[in-house]
Amino acid sequence: MILSKAIRYVFTGGLAAFVDLAVFRGLLAFGVPLGLSATLSWLIAAAVSAAPRCRGSDSK
Repeated sequence: MILSKAIRYVFTGGLAAFVDLAVFRGLLAFGVPLGLSATLSWLIAAAVSAAPRCRGSDSK
C-alpha cells in the first residue's frame, strides 16, 4: 500500500515536472512573455498533479 502510493507520487510528480517544462518551453517558442509562460506552465502542471487526487475523492 505504501509502496504503491510512493510510486504513484513519483510518477505524478515526474509527469507534472515534464508538463511544466514542456508547456513553458512551448509558450516561450510562441513568443509568450517569460513571466506569463512561467505562471501558466506552473498552473497547468499543478492541475496535472492534482488531477489524480481529485478523481479519487468521489469514491467512498
